[in-house]
Amino acid sequence: AVCYSQPTQECRLGDDYQVEGFVSVDLFKKLLPSNNYEYFVCGPPPMMSSITSGLEEWGVPDDDINFEAFGPATVKKTPAAEHSDATGGTQVTFGMSGKSATWQGDGTSILELAEQNGVDIDSGCRAGNCGSCATAIKSGKIKYISEPGSPLEEGTCLVCIAVPDGDVTLNI
Repeated sequence: AVCYSQPTQECRLGDDYQVEGFVSVDLFKKLLPSNNYEYFVCGPPPMMSSITSGLEEWGVPDDDINFEAFGPATVKKTPAAEHSDATGGTQVTFGMSGKSATWQGDGTSILELAEQNGVDIDSGCRAGNCGSCATAIKSGKIKYISEPGSPLEEGTCLVCIAVPDGDVTLNI
């Protein structure tokens, strides 16, 4: 169902939207015969939090609740020196491209360093939420500028919010 919280006079109920109001778990309960579905939630953080907690209260298993967030980071980046023991001169090697770059210890993310050195990496939100920049770590370690929006497989990092913690080689 398409929900409009504030339909205009031009918007037609039944054609343009089916429900006046916000998406909610109460709406799901009215429209769905059970909670036995997989849910994909994307939107402003307060809405996502409300929907996610409501689905959990309704008994939806965690594995059936998926969420994704896009947009600029809402958390101000903290200088990497507080998170990483690495100093200027740390080598970041992009294994598949054959390129290396020197990280200066200035809080620049690995994604930004890659872009500055002509290494193309898929990215979306640039805030650690969407997962499109997830990259395998071949050797070395990273630390995060801010916490990732969801858990990652071991040996993988989100380069948009990662800084090297010593020399590192990535599968890019």
